[in-house]
Amino acid sequence: MARASDDILEERQARLLALVLLFVAAYGGIIGLVNIVLFASPQLAAMDFLATAASFTVLAYYRRSGRLRAASWAAILILAGLLLTFLVLARAANAALLWVTVLPPIAFFLLGSRDGLRVTVVFSLVVLAWLVSTFRQLDPAPFSLGAVLNCAEALLAHALIFRFSERTREAAFERLREHAQVDGLTGLANREKLDLELSRALALAERSGQWVAVAMIDLDHFKAVNDSHGHLVGDQVLLALGQCLAGAVRAVDLVGRWGGEEFLLLCPSTDRAGALAVAEKLRAAVAAEPFADGVALTVSIGVGISQGRELPETVLDRADRALYAAKDAGRNCVVIEAA
Repeated sequence: MARASDDILEERQARLLALVLLFVAAYGGIIGLVNIVLFASPQLAAMDFLATAASFTVLAYYRRSGRLRAASWAAILILAGLLLTFLVLARAANAALLWVTVLPPIAFFLLGSRDGLRVTVVFSLVVLAWLVSTFRQLDPAPFSLGAVLNCAEALLAHALIFRFSERTREAAFERLREHAQVDGLTGLANREKLDLELSRALALAERSGQWVAVAMIDLDHFKAVNDSHGHLVGDQVLLALGQCLAGAVRAVDLVGRWGGEEFLLLCPSTDRAGALAVAEKLRAAVAAEPFADGVALTVSIGVGISQGRELPETVLDRADRALYAAKDAGRNCVVIEAA
């Protein structure tokens, strides 16, 4: 789970890095032209065009090297330099200071909490020192064209930052939820995922009038495998069994690990004959499969079918009773029980 979370964070950091660099590059080019045409300020325009060139350089470096950390530091330094230079040249604190709050959330996200805090503290102290040293010379006009334009730009930047943050949170939650529904040993669906999909399949069957089949699959004499070969081989056998089952089912079916050596197969839109055919195919595939250390295995399968209009527990209980009947019949066979 922690590894999945780290992968998600790195993926989102890389995406934010690219967005920040592209945003700064586009902003620099557009605002550079605005500063030339509307404000006749070659100094600000030069700063903007320099930021555009630097952003494209860092982006090219990252795509060539893949060094996310180094490129993130470069992006933060470019953004900090751009903001500080803007403060000094624009000399309009009432408009420019809104931009100061753009850097911290990006620094925290790209660099992490520790380095993000360091950058924020240093950046804030530099801005504070500049304010103290030039307070009496700053432009106080809050409704000038430049002030309104700067505030609009900064508000847009904030909206993009917080929207990105929200989408990152949603994507991370979704990815973690998906990982939470995967069995750690076999990589198949786990019990939570199977329960969810069974409820959905029964609801659909109730509306459409089609059948749903649920097959309980139990590995015969698995305790003997653990006792004679050890639990490490037992885990390898379960992993191989999961792969065997996943390779033998149809694309519309869902197979997962129910617990221990028990697996469960969910077959939507499947009647008695179809369920029996799928279960027999699985049984034969396992019997023909050579497992770890040459272990030969068989499975007992109990199948319950339903047309909806009942709880998932009822269908599972039906499949479980059929499984015990298969074991009582000598194992390595399929027993089906309809509603």
